[in-house]
Amino acid sequence: MFLFLNYNLFIVGAYRLAHLIFFLIPLQPLHLRVLASHVLPYLYNHLIIEWSELRFDAMDADLN
Repeated sequence: MFLFLNYNLFIVGAYRLAHLIFFLIPLQPLHLRVLASHVLPYLYNHLIIEWSELRFDAMDADLN
């Protein structure tokens, strides 16, 4: 459970850092702007939530 929480905090921290960089440095290369505004939100919203659901399903299976 501790590893699970650390992993989620790392992803949220990376997501917030990318947005902070995006807003503080407006004249950065396009690929960094795309990463900050499109790729990281996609990873957070889809992949991490999917991974969390798989973890909870595995935990439920262990309980049964």
